[in-house]
Amino acid sequence: MKNLSWYISLGISFLGFMVINYYFTLDPTEKVGNLNPAFFLIVLLVPFLCVSLFITWSVGVSFFETATKGKLASAILIIVVIFILAGGTEYQYVTSQIEVFGGTWNDSKSIIYGRSPFNSYTNDWYFNESVFLIIHTIAFSLGSLFRSKVTD
Repeated sequence: MKNLSWYISLGISFLGFMVINYYFTLDPTEKVGNLNPAFFLIVLLVPFLCVSLFITWSVGVSFFETATKGKLASAILIIVVIFILAGGTEYQYVTSQIEVFGGTWNDSKSIIYGRSPFNSYTNDWYFNESVFLIIHTIAFSLGSLFRSKVTD
């Protein structure tokens, strides 16, 4: 039953991430008011994301409950690869977007000058596949800290 609830919460939160990413992030050519149009969707998404992260953490706890050294080493390797690939992808995307905007929110020549770091143009910096993967990997990894013992 825990796996079914995990899959459902992962699906709902991932769908929320994708909707915000693709439908509520504005192009630099579009004009926007002061209110972020994704605000209400984000408020609705947060409880599902918290449940999803908690269940992911508990799956990590149960996965590492009887961890062998080989299983632990394999998991650490996979986690490091995920962080390198997803983190690198996210870094490249954000830096390319900063170039498109002409700078950050502190640069007077930038399209997003004077706005907060979280605005209608930057929703996709925080709600995309890489961030979703990274935060769930962190939750799963934190679950490994609660293992009872490592066997040979």
